Amino acid sequence: MSLSEKAMLVDLNISQWGAKVEDKRATDMVLNNSGAQTNSGKFYKKLMDKYTTKISQIANKARMFHNYNTIPWDRDGRSILPVKNYFYYVEEMGKIKQEMMRVVDEFLTNYGDELEEEKNRLQGLFNPSDYPTVEELRSKYNLHYIMEPIPTSGDFRVDIQAEEVEKLKAQLEERLKEKTEEAVKELFQRLYNVVTHLSNRLKEKSNNPKARLHESTVNNIKALCDTLPRLNLTGNKELEELTERVERELTAFTIDDMKDDEIIRHQTIKAAEALADKIAEFM
Repeated sequence: MSLSEKAMLVDLNISQWGAKVEDKRATDMVLNNSGAQTNSGKFYKKLMDKYTTKISQIANKARMFHNYNTIPWDRDGRSILPVKNYFYYVEEMGKIKQEMMRVVDEFLTNYGDELEEEKNRLQGLFNPSDYPTVEELRSKYNLHYIMEPIPTSGDFRVDIQAEEVEKLKAQLEERLKEKTEEAVKELFQRLYNVVTHLSNRLKEKSNNPKARLHESTVNNIKALCDTLPRLNLTGNKELEELTERVERELTAFTIDDMKDDEIIRHQTIKAAEALADKIAEFM
């Protein structure tokens, strides 16, 4: 099967109100009072922080989910979404969008009250022209994704010489081959990163008993081992086997076991180092 049959391209787009505006009057006042030059800085007001921060956090969650469940494709922001991960991606991204728009609706419903709070909070810095209307604000928020097929060498439908068409097809096929190889290396890199992170944290704990070990270090390995099979668009056997080994050998014990038992910690470090060396062979 070709890459275009195993995956598609997805482009995530998130728009939101900036909720940040320069106050030129306050900037001039600060610069004048300090005697600083006019290019020394600017004073910005953060607006409607109660809701805008919450919405931004959800938007960041969407970006993190997108990056975790896709593989980079090009500089335009498009990513590879394997067919095996399509339904999971659509379902989970739908939940995140629903969460974001629920907070947006709550924000707009309470917009009048929030404006009154802004007057009290900012006092002399309050400027009604800094704030859009409810209708304008609603249009500033959106979360959606665009999916499109990965191009194939059969996509050329232009009126040029056959020799040139064949040359373009060969270039595209070479690019697709390179992109496929890069995608697989990206997955090995992700696996390598979580394995070496665990190893480094455990070594730090052995050298410094006061060093902290977080449960997320092991949970991140479990989450990645659950995700990688859906991203393995080439069915790479080495990646499958190493993912299974990482999950089996590095998540058998809890982070508390590794923290409290020196023998378990030492064994886990050795296993992680051996796995990291093996994974590095494919990067």
